[in-house]
Amino acid sequence: MRAGAGALARNKVEIIEMMSKTVFITGGASGIGAAAVTKFRDEGWNVLFTDIHEPSCKPEGTCFVKADSRNKASFCTGGHYLCDGGLVCR
Repeated sequence: MRAGAGALARNKVEIIEMMSKTVFITGGASGIGAAAVTKFRDEGWNVLFTDIHEPSCKPEGTCFVKADSRNKASFCTGGHYLCDGGLVCR
């Protein structure tokens, strides 16, 4: 095995593990959707959530995209992502 190959393999495993614990929630800015965002985040999931309204408080370690889930084009405007916790939204 060449130098660095072990690290590369570990990174691939970490990416697969991260992807297997990622949830996408629509309507996550308030009510039941906001509760789901918090619950999944507290359980260690990577959380990407959307809503047509800005959340009053974006939970740390989550990613929010202001978008209308009924309108595919609203997901493609770019430049309005709020991210932390290492979750990338593009």
